[in-house]
Amino acid sequence: MNLEAHVIRSIEVFEGNHKQEALMHACMAIDGTTRNLYSLEKATRSHYKKCLRKYFWLIEKFMGGGINLEETKWTNIKIDDGNGKTITNPDLADIISKDGGGGLQRDLCNADVR
Repeated sequence: MNLEAHVIRSIEVFEGNHKQEALMHACMAIDGTTRNLYSLEKATRSHYKKCLRKYFWLIEKFMGGGINLEETKWTNIKIDDGNGKTITNPDLADIISKDGGGGLQRDLCNADVR
């Protein structure tokens, strides 16, 4: 399945109330976008977060407006960065890529999508 097909399928299954499958296809699309954007064979957590932040403007459109993702921090969440450090006040990219490389979203995105 190519990148565009994952985006379309994510929307279709979300509308059908199949949230887990929608997340899987969305993550595959984000992973493919990250690899294409940075010419990578495999996306790293750093590149994944950088890609998400680059497209905050687009994600904001799907959230119904009224939120500025570049400025929004979740002060009630602390995230282990996987290297023994804590991310305090994470943004959406930190939260989505919480376990970058080992978390659910990254495990679901291991397919070669471009």
